[in-house]
Amino acid sequence: MFGVCLCHTTDEHMICNKIDLIFELAKAEKVDKNAPNEEYEQPMQDYADSLGYVAVTHLDKVMAKLGSTVIDDNSVKKSNSFFSHLSFIKDSAKELEIYKMKILTLEALNVIVYRAPKEQLLHHFTETVINYLIAQFDSKELFIKQLILDTLLASIDIFMTSDWEERMTGSKIRSDLHKMCLTITSDTTNEYLPVFPSIIKLSTVLVKLHAKDQVLSVNGLLDSICFYFFSNAHNLKLRSNSIDNDTQNSFLATFLNLALPEVNRFIQQVLEQQDASPASLDDVHSILEGWLKDKNCEARICACHVYNSTLAVYMKSTKIGCEGPSKFNQTGSMLGKIIPRCIDSNATVRQTAVEVLTKILEIAYIYETVTVADDRVEWLVELKKIHDEIVTDDPKEIYRIAGELARIVAQRLSSYQYVKFCKCLLGSINDPEQSSVIGASHVLKLFMHVKGAEMYHAIPELIKDCLYAVKLCEISRARAAIVKSILALTKHHPKLVCNEILSQSLPLEE
Repeated sequence: MFGVCLCHTTDEHMICNKIDLIFELAKAEKVDKNAPNEEYEQPMQDYADSLGYVAVTHLDKVMAKLGSTVIDDNSVKKSNSFFSHLSFIKDSAKELEIYKMKILTLEALNVIVYRAPKEQLLHHFTETVINYLIAQFDSKELFIKQLILDTLLASIDIFMTSDWEERMTGSKIRSDLHKMCLTITSDTTNEYLPVFPSIIKLSTVLVKLHAKDQVLSVNGLLDSICFYFFSNAHNLKLRSNSIDNDTQNSFLATFLNLALPEVNRFIQQVLEQQDASPASLDDVHSILEGWLKDKNCEARICACHVYNSTLAVYMKSTKIGCEGPSKFNQTGSMLGKIIPRCIDSNATVRQTAVEVLTKILEIAYIYETVTVADDRVEWLVELKKIHDEIVTDDPKEIYRIAGELARIVAQRLSSYQYVKFCKCLLGSINDPEQSSVIGASHVLKLFMHVKGAEMYHAIPELIKDCLYAVKLCEISRARAAIVKSILALTKHHPKLVCNEILSQSLPLEE
């Protein structure tokens, strides 16, 4: 009520006195003697709300007080000096007062950025204020980091929708913001997971700010974000036998669910900035590839969802016609790498992977025909049916569906992509999922049976790769399927295949 009342007075002397009184009351605020400093978060919020209400009509006076008391105050800088770390000469009361004023300032700035008139904020949120916020991000308290991120994101949003964007595009500020993002995402624990969604939002803004000069290492930031996100997803336990594990799982799942849409938006911004070129899609795919075959199914689920969203954005952003390429050279390798996920042990992974496979074929269709595929075309109708059926737990039914996928891919894939597709399927023998290895080898056998006649030029390298895969593969059913793949090729090119097999070294000759 105090702050609301001050909004309706024009007596400058009284306004300044009451703002001073709010600061004095905040300084005098106390919590339990043994309580950690974090306990000051809520008490300071009440005073910050009062300052926020006052700022609606008297922003200049509130910002002047914040600046003179904390932001420009040398005592804040002195608290980081060498002597401040010597406990025998440290003034605990003074340190606590400085801490309380820091919390009040950060909370007040957070309230002000949402409540004060935007036109006035543009004049009062100076580079000094932004630098102060960035400097305080080194604080160990998580709620302070979240406060700073919320305030920065809100202020950047205001600047970017006005003519004051240059305030945020200075090289030092952008560099400092970039370091903030990398500080969180390079952390090896999940301590900073609660602020991770906000960090991704800030990273997305950074990509926008760097859109013109291309100075930012976008791929480095993307790699860092994906590593932190999927590493935490990898730590989700499928079956927990204790309350601690349940609590940990709940913590991870809550913030990963909040972070997932932000990861998708970040990738969308990256693709749009790079004009959705095949090369930019390659960069994203190369980062996701390892997580798509992670041992933990939760990590695979997240990777499939991100991959699916990435392809959806790519489809919408793709330039077709004379401005874009006429071929999509990644089709074979991308299909070969997603097929194992279509026969994953987890139903969610299988279903999402079928969506990914569908989008890959749709993208290839766009490039090759310069048109978008009609939902009523036969192969899309069949894939939609497979998408609904693939959730079955019946192994025989899953492998029957794998055969259907092999047939559709054989129909839609361009001939120059056949070898890449086969090589990627053979590369899946290292997949952590046994069902995926067996399924991929089954698809390979069926594909070679249908399209082996058109791979005359690649027989030597395919036979070598098949024999090498048989040697490395530890799953008998998969080995048998690969051998049958060789037999399928033999039906088309008996002489070539036999000559290549006879040219191989015998086991004791190696």
